[in-house]
Amino acid sequence: VNNVGTNDYIAANEFSVYPNPSTGLFYINDNSRTSHSVELQVKNSLGQLVFSATDFNLKEAINLSNMAPGMYIIQISGGSKPQSFKVIKNNQTQ
Repeated sequence: VNNVGTNDYIAANEFSVYPNPSTGLFYINDNSRTSHSVELQVKNSLGQLVFSATDFNLKEAINLSNMAPGMYIIQISGGSKPQSFKVIKNNQTQ
């Protein structure tokens, strides 16, 4: 019997995206701590590209504040394998 714990999951995923959901600012955590910049694409729920960067600095936030609320796909390339994350952008709080 193999137990799959949280540490096993994080080790298998070089990156994680937080917070999720968010009002617009998302951050990438480099779980492998080896990458400083990555290729990044953000697509809306229709698959339309809304943001792209070929040398995105992981210390910066992904700013979707001006985008409509909804689901977005963040695609990250630059580690050992490309990864995709579904994130939810909520309304701004008043």
